[in-house]
Amino acid sequence: MKATSLIAVCVERKDRAEYVETLAKETFAHHLASEGVRGQFVKVFSVISSAIERSNFSPEKRRAFGKTLLGLRDSHDIESWISENSGSIILSSDNEDLLLGCLWPIIEKYIGNMASDGGEPRRPAECVDCV
Repeated sequence: MKATSLIAVCVERKDRAEYVETLAKETFAHHLASEGVRGQFVKVFSVISSAIERSNFSPEKRRAFGKTLLGLRDSHDIESWISENSGSIILSSDNEDLLLGCLWPIIEKYIGNMASDGGEPRRPAECVDCV
């Protein structure tokens, strides 16, 4: 289970501290770590869990965001960007090139650095920015 899963699973648990410790101890990384590092690893999970608990997002939002491979802030940024640009997104949805051009800024910001060739992310040839 990935650390981002903490966002989804420990939002309303009464036994959150125990659950998070168990979750950390069941990871492959914990298994591979030296004894000294294992305690630190569990502490990191606990700190992340506490930060999630203190976040201003509703349990429903945390569950939805937890299904992504992004953190709370990035998930919220994407949601906000979509809200701010929804008119342009809808207007460009009839044409694939325009739609891709409209969505490209957010794609480039969050997943563009995962380009398969390891180089700079490439813009589609005929993009029209909506922002």
